[in-house]
Amino acid sequence: MDFAYFMDKIGLCPEGVAVFNNLHQRVAKDALDRAYQAYDAGDEAFQSYLGIFAAEYGVSAEEANLYLYFRMLERTYDFYQAKGISDDVFYATMKTFAWACTSCYEKDGYYGIRQVTYRAWYRRHLDGTLYRLGRLEFDIFASIYEFDLDGHHIDKGDTCIYVHIPGGTPLDFEECDAAYATAREFFKKYFQLDPVIFYCGSWLLHPWMQDVLPETSRIIKFQKRFQLVDIVQDETVIRNWLFDHSDAPYDELPVKTSLHKEAVRRLKNGLPIGYARGFHF
Repeated sequence: MDFAYFMDKIGLCPEGVAVFNNLHQRVAKDALDRAYQAYDAGDEAFQSYLGIFAAEYGVSAEEANLYLYFRMLERTYDFYQAKGISDDVFYATMKTFAWACTSCYEKDGYYGIRQVTYRAWYRRHLDGTLYRLGRLEFDIFASIYEFDLDGHHIDKGDTCIYVHIPGGTPLDFEECDAAYATAREFFKKYFQLDPVIFYCGSWLLHPWMQDVLPETSRIIKFQKRFQLVDIVQDETVIRNWLFDHSDAPYDELPVKTSLHKEAVRRLKNGLPIGYARGFHF
């Protein structure tokens, strides 16, 4: 894989490019082989080897993670090629690593990819189960529910497509519908799924927001696509996604909108708030 071209296509910042190039000039094939072996052995083995690798090459674990993930993307790219999936989908999907590098700097003061918190997430990109198709990301997922929906029966373990909502742009209703349409064709063509059953578990689906937001709200329109099967009371998920991982006391949480204000009121009073899970075709 042409790494210079790849890093340009995903929009990696110059500092991230420098991190990669610094290691790329020095890393021995044996060290890379051991990294592949550790990654394939599971998260614990990879985390252990990452410390060894970082110490050997005099870099942080986050810098080592960025370099090794990019090298592992060579295998991912080969998988895309074998499937016949376009380079456009590959680069759109892998832009998340450029965001991760910038986010690492904003949170920690240096460029790389953060560790344990995100490993299970980025494995989905590396292993070729998650794809960015337009406004949304779609992830191959085994249902944890048995239920009936629109005349179809879904058993536990049946393959569904998990819908993820990347940040950074408005949750435009028409763009989401276009992404669903693209995903139906994509997973039918490349993974022989027909019909495609969409699943989502998100704070954006919890019905408490219907008490605050108008029917015309993008969030409410997004919610109404899904038939809910589970509603979960969860303060942590709201702190993470609505208040940027803040652990501040309720009265010190950053309130910028009416949604923030109502969320704080609900948290303080133990009212329903959290996330929900649902499906749609």
